[in-house]
Amino acid sequence: MAWTQEDLDALEKAIKSGAVEVEYSDKKIRYRSLKDMMALRSIIMQGLGLTTRTGKRILMSTRL
Repeated sequence: MAWTQEDLDALEKAIKSGAVEVEYSDKKIRYRSLKDMMALRSIIMQGLGLTTRTGKRILMSTRL
């Protein structure tokens, strides 16, 4: 299943309103927590190519 902008919009609207249930088109989804919703939001954004997160860290050290 490919994610759509409509999926992301519905989820973000629910997050903003504090709801744990999202309804769009003919689908109805109930989440257990805000944490679950935020995790899915990240997955959808990655699927839509809206994030550039690579997961890389840069560590720097200096000598005095």
